[in-house]
Amino acid sequence: MKTLFIFLFLSINQLSFCQMDNINGPVKSIHEKVIYLERTEKKVEEFTDDEGNIIRRTYLLPDDTYFSPYGEFFNNPDGIVARFPKTWYYTQYANYKNYSRTFSKTGKRINEKWFEYNNKEFENIDFKYNENDSLILKTVTGFTDDLTKYNYDKLGKTSLVYINDLDKETRKDSLTFKYNENHKVIRIDFFQNNFYQFSMFSKYDNNNNLIEESEYNPNSFIDIKDIKNEDDLFKTDGSKFIYKENFYDEKNKKIQTNVYTRDGGNISKLKNKVFYIYDDFNNIMEERIQNFIVNSTSIRYFTYKNSLLFNEKYIDSGNSKLQINKYFYYNETNFIIKSEIKDRNESFLIEFKYKLDKKGNWIKQTKIINGVPKFILERKIEYYN
Repeated sequence: MKTLFIFLFLSINQLSFCQMDNINGPVKSIHEKVIYLERTEKKVEEFTDDEGNIIRRTYLLPDDTYFSPYGEFFNNPDGIVARFPKTWYYTQYANYKNYSRTFSKTGKRINEKWFEYNNKEFENIDFKYNENDSLILKTVTGFTDDLTKYNYDKLGKTSLVYINDLDKETRKDSLTFKYNENHKVIRIDFFQNNFYQFSMFSKYDNNNNLIEESEYNPNSFIDIKDIKNEDDLFKTDGSKFIYKENFYDEKNKKIQTNVYTRDGGNISKLKNKVFYIYDDFNNIMEERIQNFIVNSTSIRYFTYKNSLLFNEKYIDSGNSKLQINKYFYYNETNFIIKSEIKDRNESFLIEFKYKLDKKGNWIKQTKIINGVPKFILERKIEYYN
């Protein structure tokens, strides 16, 4: 359960280089799905039975629910949606994606559904708003056989998350949130089966920049009924584990991140340091990662044209064979139409073909790798009149 909690609330840092999902509306519903063309091809297998007869059988690859054909684990919907563009447009791969969303006339999301590869629904998310059109409740059913309810305060901030196992009526898991005066979350407390489990903390500087993420774990269970105030959470012995530290320059640009891993229980061991250098337009020009676990340094260089990523170069000093160069090309509406990915062993020419509807929104993308269509990203859009 602790792993599920962390999946729900750890943010995913992602570089964003192109605007591919700005949809002209008003949109009533949208459904996106990745079709893996190789999976739709029939596979032929020959084998010999016990009597020496050659048997030939034709079949399709089995469906996957939480794994893409490339083995990526499905952790949560928002994570998949946020991460998908980076893989789809900037690598030769494609993540799992098959979901639908419906919207109110004011553009608010009112329902979201996630589907398996064979279109069988396995997660449903409902959104409820008050008379001022502010989100007050999000309810998630399915996925892990849990019923999860997210409650929001008048500022639209998460105030309480309640998780109940559909097969165990006695289980009551919950998360509570505390914010600072700038409405930034500073602590999340986790409770399971009426016992305090652990807390996650976020610290900010005077400019409201996130400078530290950490976790506190008690050495013994604390019953909820013994907690009268927040000081009671920390009366027992426990340990603090730091996930991440961020450092900023005088212009509030993040210039360094320290990432930690566990080394025996909750002891924080420095895993890597990440350094950032920016151009005059605040685009990241260089990302240098010092990995202290394997004693290596990797560097990513970024070059832009008209604020769009033109070249990305990756070098790993710990592996002389690992060097990747990527080039990206756009059309007049800033859609990526071609990319070239080269490393020391192989190269890929990736082309994108688009089909647009009458409103100028794409409804189909075909991803072609070295001249062979590999993936199709379909999108069905329904509009309000």
